[in-house]
Amino acid sequence: MSLKGLTIPRWLGFSSKLVKAQLHVFADASEKAFGAASYVRLCFDNDKVTSSLMLAKSRIAPRRSLTIPRLELQAAVGSFGSSSSVIAAR
Repeated sequence: MSLKGLTIPRWLGFSSKLVKAQLHVFADASEKAFGAASYVRLCFDNDKVTSSLMLAKSRIAPRRSLTIPRLELQAAVGSFGSSSSVIAAR
C-alpha cells in the first residue's frame, strides 16, 4: 500500500446519543526521537464504542545527549500540549 492511498478519517459525527467521551494520550521516547499521540474514545447509547486518532506529533531528539528520562519528560510535556489542542478544538 502506498501512502498516497492512505486515509485517516477524522469526522466524529454520529447518529446515536453520545454517552461518554474520553481523551487518551500516549507519549514515548528513545535515544533518537520522542512523540505523542492523542485518541478520542466515544461511547454511545446503543453500546457502540469508537476510537479515533486525533493528533500525533514526533520530534527528533537533540544532538546533545540527553538521558532517556529527560526525553520521556519532553514527550510528556509535548503530550500535554497535544491534549490541550484537542480539547480546545472540540
